[in-house]
Amino acid sequence: MDPREASSRGPSTRCARPVPTARASLATRASPIRILAFPRLVITACTGHGVAAGCFIQLPADLRLGADGPFQIGLNEVKIGLTMPRFVIELARSRLTPSHFDRAVNSAVMYAPGDAVAAGFLDRVGPAEELQSMALEAAKELAGLSAEAHKATKLKTRAGLIDAVHTAIDEEFNALR
Repeated sequence: MDPREASSRGPSTRCARPVPTARASLATRASPIRILAFPRLVITACTGHGVAAGCFIQLPADLRLGADGPFQIGLNEVKIGLTMPRFVIELARSRLTPSHFDRAVNSAVMYAPGDAVAAGFLDRVGPAEELQSMALEAAKELAGLSAEAHKATKLKTRAGLIDAVHTAIDEEFNALR
């Protein structure tokens, strides 16, 4: 998601006072776990660039849509001199295809939306003006799922990943102290 678009579309996410870095970092890291374990279907729509933290939110979703266009999607941490957080490595390992995982994580390769589908960052791409209708259509198609069966199955299939992400966050956050 392009942060400029997000800030121009909805309620402000700015805080009245600065949030300490460690607390903000923990909140950013906890969001993927909440998405992974959310009891209902989570559909995301990337309306532009999906870089770094945009991928942290996109990767754990159940269905990931993206706008076709001159956008870049990927994990650029290594390119800008940051060591990839382990929780992101775990998310990427679970969603990216094996042939793209190493390049995306270790070499910070950025992908056009169509290529991001092949790599595993996105599930579907469509025209930006149709993303909302694509998301609503997908939600209607999947609405017939048993909510209880979906929740239970989702937690079973993601248990190892949720544990790995929890462990990575705990270890990395404690190292900041």
